[in-house]
Amino acid sequence: MKHLAVLKPRYIRSLLDGDKTLESRFSVNRIPPYEKVRVGDTIYFKQSGGPVCVMAEAGRVELHDKLEVEDIKRLISKHRKAIACDDDHWKRKAKAKYATLVWLTDVRPIDDVTPVPDIPKLFGRAWLVLDNQPIESLPA
Repeated sequence: MKHLAVLKPRYIRSLLDGDKTLESRFSVNRIPPYEKVRVGDTIYFKQSGGPVCVMAEAGRVELHDKLEVEDIKRLISKHRKAIACDDDHWKRKAKAKYATLVWLTDVRPIDDVTPVPDIPKLFGRAWLVLDNQPIESLPA
C-alpha cells in the first residue's frame, strides 16, 4: 500500500539528514495512518505547501490506543530523538488518544525521474492512504 504524509520543511530536512528515523502520528480520533499503514508500505512525504520530495518504506509499525497523558509522556521520552520534533509539537498532541509510530527504512529523496503518486486534493489532511492511486512520473 502507498501513503502520503505531509510534513513541515524542517522535518523533511531531518528525514534527509537521517536525524528523523521515526514518523509519528498522534490523534484524538482513529484516523489514518492508524490501522492503515503496514510493514513494507511505501510512504511519500510531501512538504507542506510544496512538492512530494522524499519516500521511505515502513520498517516497523506500532499502534497505541486509549492513551492517557502519562502514556504520551512515556512515548515522548522513549522516542523523542528518533521522532525529532520540538516541544511545541508535543504540547499540541497532549490530548491524543491514538498513536501510530512508523520506523522508516530506505529513506531517499525523490528526483525528476522517480515515479510518484498522483496526489488528490488534501483538504487539510496530513496523511492520505493512496491505495489504487495511479503512479505518474513528474514532469521533466
